[in-house]
Amino acid sequence: MKVGISCPVQFSQLFGILLLLIGLPSAGHALIIDSYSAAANDRFANAAEFIATDYDLSGITIAPNNTWLTLVAPNVYLASDHYKPAVGSTVTFYATNDPNGPTITRQVTSSRLRFGSSDLTIGTLDRPVPEGYAVYSYATETFSNSLPTWNNYPYNGPTLFHIGKSPGTYPTILNVAVGQNKLSRRLMNREITNPAASGPAIEADRNDPGSTNFVAFETFTEEGDSGGPLLFRYTNGAGEPALRVVGIAWYRSSGTQEGTGFTPVGQYAADIAAFINANGLGFVPATPAALVAEAVDVNSIALTWEDLSDIETGYQVERSPASEGDWLTVATLDANTTSFLDVGLDADSSYDYRLRALNANGGSDYSAVASASTPPVATFSDWQIDTGLSEMDQADAAATADPDGDGIANLLEYALGGDPLIPNSASLPQIAVDNTYMTITFLRLRSDINYRIEASDNLVSWSIIAENPGSVGSWVTIDDIVPIAEASRRFLRLVVVLP
Repeated sequence: MKVGISCPVQFSQLFGILLLLIGLPSAGHALIIDSYSAAANDRFANAAEFIATDYDLSGITIAPNNTWLTLVAPNVYLASDHYKPAVGSTVTFYATNDPNGPTITRQVTSSRLRFGSSDLTIGTLDRPVPEGYAVYSYATETFSNSLPTWNNYPYNGPTLFHIGKSPGTYPTILNVAVGQNKLSRRLMNREITNPAASGPAIEADRNDPGSTNFVAFETFTEEGDSGGPLLFRYTNGAGEPALRVVGIAWYRSSGTQEGTGFTPVGQYAADIAAFINANGLGFVPATPAALVAEAVDVNSIALTWEDLSDIETGYQVERSPASEGDWLTVATLDANTTSFLDVGLDADSSYDYRLRALNANGGSDYSAVASASTPPVATFSDWQIDTGLSEMDQADAAATADPDGDGIANLLEYALGGDPLIPNSASLPQIAVDNTYMTITFLRLRSDINYRIEASDNLVSWSIIAENPGSVGSWVTIDDIVPIAEASRRFLRLVVVLP
């Protein structure tokens, strides 16, 4: 004896049936699958034997109230009207069949529409899913009372995937099973009064093994599976296996013939297209991955990440003082960027970073947070101790001394990243001449040193043309202020001074 809710019906077949609405689930109810096994039928068993292993199910999910959503646009879903996701509920989509794999979450909005008196509802999510998640095509073909139209209906004959709750034991969000069935009949005026729904229906019988139309993993739905999709398998234009939504589960029938009734999506294809045209959005970019933050010096932190999107138009980088969560946008970057240098930071401070990819449809989810701490401000005295100068003769440790004899005084070695005891280890300034000016390029390494660029035409009188240009930790190039054509001779030099 099947358990369900008895509902008055209008009969359009010659045999008697009892319709059982498949909402309002009871404990233990699930899709009945002939010869069921977890490996063959449960999506999140994540087994190689899974019958839908070649197909992308990332666009199908179960809401917290046990209702189904099937994406037909990045932010638009189909569901059963009498058993639909609650407005404001958070739904989770799994990128793969691995229960520990990547996921994204979205909220169900109040923007939704029931098509006439049917049991089919279409609705929206607060944001589109990212590229890489599945959005399914939907049937556009219709049928009528005419037998030829039914015989030519492209989904009358092929074996279809039927998705519902698993007979196994899983948390709600992972409770997804896939069986198979074939369509048996169409009904033009199916009507159910509790709750009220009417319209065309397609039914898939529960056939016995060995009988006509029996297929492997034959299905019959039980309570709680309204909204589960019926899917046609095909090969898309890229030569990849793909799925098309043919129907959304509506009711179960019992009596002379057991079967599952589906609302035929093709009968409402124009309405679906109009809703998507009015409310649909494209994909948002995939979330950037592997964000790494590393301190460069006392005032700057370098970020690197992996660009996983093909559709982003830019990136938004945000920073927060560590653990405070008060996020501030510090940069908006071009597409395909994979690094950023954040400068002007406080020394001896910790920062958190996150970023997301952007396009016209919105932003990706934020990346995982990466953290880094700037070191305390180093001083020349610290450097003297670290390098061992302070242990030497006091004269050799002086700022103007040159204990390694390479012609570079200790203070200049410190400013340019050299070692006072290793000759020629500093990154010396470089002089070049272009078509207009003489230029000098140097490494501005320290934050406690004043760097000055001075110019002269006689090696006696020097004028300052730049002081502390660029940012700490970077190579800086400065042009002379006098064009080459106007000078008989010119000299440039770098001067470093302790404040």
